[in-house]
Amino acid sequence: MGINLDSRYQEEAYQEVKKSLEEIKKAGIILPPGTGKSYIALKLIEDTFEYNDQILYVSPSPTINARIRKLIKQNYDKQIAQKILSKVKFTTYHGLHRRYKDNKQEMREYNSETIILDEVHRSGAPEWGKAVDYLLETNKEAEILGMTATPLRNDGQDMIKKICGKPAYTLEISEAVARGVLKLPLYISARHIFREDIESLEEKLELVEDEKQRKELEEKLRRVKKQIENAKGLKEIYEKYLEKNGKYLMFCNPGDDIEQLQEQARKEKVFDGINTKQTYLRVESTKTERENIVALELFERKGEQGLKLLYSKNMLIEGIHDEEITGEIMQRPTKSYRLFVQTLGRVLSRDRKTTPVVLDLVGNIKYFKQFRLEVQNIIKEGIKRGEVIYDPKVLENFKIIEEQEDFIQAFEEIEESLKEYLGQGKYLKNAQEIEEWCKSKFEGKKVWERRLPKRYLKDEYENKLGQKLNDIRCKVLKKYEGQELEEIKDEEDRKIVEIIRNLDKEYKISLEDKKKIKKQAEMENEAAKALCSEYETELKTKEEIKGENK
Repeated sequence: MGINLDSRYQEEAYQEVKKSLEEIKKAGIILPPGTGKSYIALKLIEDTFEYNDQILYVSPSPTINARIRKLIKQNYDKQIAQKILSKVKFTTYHGLHRRYKDNKQEMREYNSETIILDEVHRSGAPEWGKAVDYLLETNKEAEILGMTATPLRNDGQDMIKKICGKPAYTLEISEAVARGVLKLPLYISARHIFREDIESLEEKLELVEDEKQRKELEEKLRRVKKQIENAKGLKEIYEKYLEKNGKYLMFCNPGDDIEQLQEQARKEKVFDGINTKQTYLRVESTKTERENIVALELFERKGEQGLKLLYSKNMLIEGIHDEEITGEIMQRPTKSYRLFVQTLGRVLSRDRKTTPVVLDLVGNIKYFKQFRLEVQNIIKEGIKRGEVIYDPKVLENFKIIEEQEDFIQAFEEIEESLKEYLGQGKYLKNAQEIEEWCKSKFEGKKVWERRLPKRYLKDEYENKLGQKLNDIRCKVLKKYEGQELEEIKDEEDRKIVEIIRNLDKEYKISLEDKKKIKKQAEMENEAAKALCSEYETELKTKEEIKGENK
């Protein structure tokens, strides 16, 4: 028994890891979800545990750590598994930070000859990063392996580059699909028009002052509502695509009440047409570690009859992968292509025998089409170069079914028209214009010299930008005071809030703080000048003494 690596890419990846560890004691690998990063880590553990006193495995969640323990037990006989587990210490980035914050001296228990950082991009979080930096600083002789599918964080940090230097091996998800390593799902775009969507549009329609335009849009919406009444509901969509004994991940919005959603599904018998035997589970970032692990174990348990539904809020986007998952249901619009690919990755798997289903209820299909185009271009270029690892038949597997496309398109047209009439698009453009002005005007400037555009100044352009910024604060930011970005469902508003909040961090400095910062800098500058002067005097004295001696 032991770890057998995939000859198509894992063996090469592992050889590059060993080479990098020998040269610089650090190695970073970038592999997409479903391609088995964990097996490369396990192979490293297998090859090093006998001569290491301790190997440290750090991940973002205890559920990932529990999975690694499970894989060790599955891939080795009982005696070897026990030996390996006696040498491997597991913790999370949160656990590291808690120990670092409470008592740095206790961080010594994490001192190890080999440190594996799973989902290493998470180590760049502001608080967690301090603990990781301290860990690496106090373990300078340790071999470091960093693994992730997405090394680049939203704040611009490349964590593979920061911690491991140049990546030892990279395989992009689109490349893995183009080579046939990952099997694609059946993608069903069935954007569901919820009652809340209709009510939101009706409220916005009341704000359209032009009576003719308002009546035209109201008539369009009336026709769409009639089509919706005659169209398939969620129950029919589910019954058409979900399997009787399937396991499905339900990705929810950060603001959703999962208990309420599950109770509503039971009450309305949403899934009864598929199977009356149903198991409702949930994982949430607000639940305890043990509760989430138990829910996941129940979801993965084999040989059980019935429909299993695991509702996820702020969890399972990364690091979790079960090849028996039948599919996933997207009830959460993703705010970026990167996040979409991570979500999609939960059902992508190498050499999978069955075809999983992705049921998109929120209009994420634009990202899937972007993904398809990327893979198509890779295959075409590979074939041109004469490389046999690319198979054009892969493109035949990009199956997309678009349910109820006719009235969905009409509904989205009304949404776009309202954005135009109500000037919603202008706020994002204005935010981007303000961002560009700040960067171009204060690039390379001292902290105390930076600022946001002001109103009531002689500079006409800055005056206009100041007015636009004030308008954004009143019309957009005020609505989301106290909310995290992930809780903002409107994609455009989320982008606006993100831009302005980042600008506030970098450029919104009070006059008092500016004075303090400037004074501190001046003091440091004066101290540096005094030091230089002292050094010059000392040097001059030495030269004079040297001359006298001559």
